[in-house]
Amino acid sequence: MIRNNPYQDETKGILTLVSTPIGNRDDITLRALNALKEADIIACEDTRNTSLLVSGYGIKNKKYVSLYAQTEARDAKALVEQIKKENLKVCYCSDAGMPGISDPGAILVKECYQQNVNVTILPGPSAPLFPH
Repeated sequence: MIRNNPYQDETKGILTLVSTPIGNRDDITLRALNALKEADIIACEDTRNTSLLVSGYGIKNKKYVSLYAQTEARDAKALVEQIKKENLKVCYCSDAGMPGISDPGAILVKECYQQNVNVTILPGPSAPLFPH
């Protein structure tokens, strides 16, 4: 179960799944940009790709944490414990589209649920929405 409550318990931190553009960087939403600006940490599939994308919108001096398919199962628990302990706002971005569909993110969300950390999802580009 994913909780999508804007009135979350502020003492537990929050994970925000941020959908990133697929092909056209102008497809990012204002809500996504605001979440990225406010994030204490930006977790992502590839820190190089995400830092280039984020800095291209003028968002600077962010801490990036790599969490990709081969490391998600190993590292998700520690990241969620950090979110909870330090009351962090963390955004998770895949390289393109919505995390957790065709990309990593599902294990991270499950770990948040198990540790009672709030999760919110920002709508945006998603590969299954595009015709093939």
